[in-house]
Amino acid sequence: MGKRGPKSGEGQRRGGRGSVHGDNTHRNRTPHNADDAWRLALVAKPGRQPRWQMIAPGTPDPANAIIMADSTDAHHYRVRSLPKGAILANQERQNGGAYEPPKPAYVDIHYTCIKCQGPGLFSAKAQKFWYEDLGKTLESGAVRCQDCRRKWRHQRAANTQLGDALRAYEAEPSAQTALHVAQLTVNAGPMMGAKARSRALGLARVAEKGGLDATALIATLCESRDAVDQ
Repeated sequence: MGKRGPKSGEGQRRGGRGSVHGDNTHRNRTPHNADDAWRLALVAKPGRQPRWQMIAPGTPDPANAIIMADSTDAHHYRVRSLPKGAILANQERQNGGAYEPPKPAYVDIHYTCIKCQGPGLFSAKAQKFWYEDLGKTLESGAVRCQDCRRKWRHQRAANTQLGDALRAYEAEPSAQTALHVAQLTVNAGPMMGAKARSRALGLARVAEKGGLDATALIATLCESRDAVDQ
């Protein structure tokens, strides 16, 4: 078997040693000779997002490389030159993953949204914020377009609120908590399944029997149920 490269996750955590800083300087590190050192190449393949790849010692630089970076020590890399629009990374601030090599620089990434199949953009600026300020792992990335991501976040927040309301109702059943669960189910929109809507309808009727005004809410839930049944 051939010689394996350095593990991508090692030495990339915050506070790592011998890092490449945002101004592309390093701490008295002399770059290894390209013939006996591992390198990184940002490679663009037709129809796929550009990815950083490890290049073994003695292997020529890929012809389709967008950016090349040479190792300054076992775990950090210095970019040779930046293309227009690219942003240099601070590798010390990256949260190294188990399978992804470091990202010495960021470039705009265009992709197809997994939800609507529309175009999406993961800008170099957004990547720097994502990996360095938010501390997301290097394996993570954007998969939804901006509109679908906004809807997904709204749905996630609605699900969290609904879950909290359900637990409150189970802990202390009352007409008020039942009405609250039913209202949150309606607010969550059409993404709620038939089972959740049926449960909400039952709770709205519980609230109505408890003396609360749930007429409009019951009508909305009945219309939603009938639309699904048709």
